[in-house]
Amino acid sequence: MSEGTLTMEDEGQEPRQVGVGEAIVEPLNSPMRVSNEGDEPVEIVVFQISPPEGEFLEQLPRERSRGSSCK
Repeated sequence: MSEGTLTMEDEGQEPRQVGVGEAIVEPLNSPMRVSNEGDEPVEIVVFQISPPEGEFLEQLPRERSRGSSCK
């Protein structure tokens, strides 16, 4: 995270806040939801390491009015 705060929801876990200077590691094929619940913009840097035949992100249907769902 280089700016702002995100709320992350990993499947089967409680939501957590990720702020400036923090990094996360997500296992492959692990559904998660990331949303900006605040009023300030968020800026993130993403490094993706995965098998070449795999997709970078898979958009899942939204279950809430705010946020993005990715797998």
